[in-house]
Amino acid sequence: MPLERVIYHPLQNAMTGVFSPSVGGGSAVPYTPADTFATVAGTWLYGWDNTDLKVNSDGTGGSVAEGGTIGQWNNRSGNGGNNVSQVTANIRPVWKEGSVRFFFATNTTTRQAYLRNLAIGAVPSANCSGGFVVNLPGISNTPIIDLGVSDLAAVGGMAAGMNYREIRQFNNSTYTPTGKFHTARKLVVTWRSNGTNIIWNVNGSDYTGTALAAVDMTRLNIASFNGGAPHPVNANEYVIFNTDVGATEIAKLQTYLRGKAGLDDPTRTVVVYGDSMGMGCGSEYGKPFHDYITNRQGSRWYAYCLDGGFYFTGLAHVTPAQVLAMKGSNEGVLIMWCGTNDMGLGTTAAQDETAMATFCSTVRAGGMKVVLCTLQSSAANGVKRDAFNALLVANSGSYCDALVRLDTAPELDDYTDTTYFTSDGVHLKDAGHAAVGALIQTAMAGLA
Repeated sequence: MPLERVIYHPLQNAMTGVFSPSVGGGSAVPYTPADTFATVAGTWLYGWDNTDLKVNSDGTGGSVAEGGTIGQWNNRSGNGGNNVSQVTANIRPVWKEGSVRFFFATNTTTRQAYLRNLAIGAVPSANCSGGFVVNLPGISNTPIIDLGVSDLAAVGGMAAGMNYREIRQFNNSTYTPTGKFHTARKLVVTWRSNGTNIIWNVNGSDYTGTALAAVDMTRLNIASFNGGAPHPVNANEYVIFNTDVGATEIAKLQTYLRGKAGLDDPTRTVVVYGDSMGMGCGSEYGKPFHDYITNRQGSRWYAYCLDGGFYFTGLAHVTPAQVLAMKGSNEGVLIMWCGTNDMGLGTTAAQDETAMATFCSTVRAGGMKVVLCTLQSSAANGVKRDAFNALLVANSGSYCDALVRLDTAPELDDYTDTTYFTSDGVHLKDAGHAAVGALIQTAMAGLA
């Protein structure tokens, strides 16, 4: 007999959000930083949309359009804090595809994009707290956020040995390693400095460091490194409280930020191993090829890409063992595209291919799938490059799961084509990075 009684109230306490602190029978209103800013001063820079991103450095001109430069990023805390801005037009960051992009471009202009405010107000470093969401597609000692005059610099940089990244705390004169992390996509960091310790949380893991100096922070810099040249840092949100709001509030902030970013799955990982191409060098908007790959979005992405990077034994900046240490329990994929720098060494194409085969075979034997790329056209070492590519085509079936032919792709077979290549005939513009990403994405879709 069928069920005749109607169920009038099948679900009375719906989930308010997958990552909301209020699930089930809790409050129907999830946490946002506005809850804390109701009683605490500070700065809240919201960049998930362009509402607070203004064309001019004085906040006029309306919201920035897609691909436009940002003159001012308005603070929305409503309780203390200041906006951050950039008066110099050609070093402003860009609003592009749902992200505030701070980057160093090399194709048409030298753009060291950053924002700052030299009068952000008194933020006592001895007991401040906050968090941020960024994407670090390929970085080398690139600061994410710099408060005060070197009182707190949370630096997402390559550590010694180049085998991992870390958040590094710069306290007046010394870099102190805090949390190691391995990610090429959204990175969620929170901190609280309670006068005794500074407690970092990096993608859900806590790290404890030395408390900050008891001085006021009077500056906020984003993506500027003492006059250096940052690689891509794509930011979505910064939250800075002028006091230590406590562990409970920071846990709420961490949950909020992780919900906005979307959690990754550590059981499924993708490791990108490469050189300056993987860091987005040449891109007009600071977007490397692997940011164009949209399948396996839920996987945890690692990027080990280094200017001038090699894959040779003795010169490799990541070893097979270090790659295998990042393998997820359900899946691990290695995308390996490098060798352009190796072409200038005094080795033969056969020696190069043997080194590549050894590296990839070791990784595959450890249970990871390998997506390997031939080398695209470039302005130098063409004979050796062609010989190397020919060996990969002939032999790589025994040590990779998919070979991506960049050498025969029409967008990448002529380094003089300035639609895809920069003027140096080596690095790629956005169109070139997009072409590489599309080819690799197709290869990844075919992996069992």
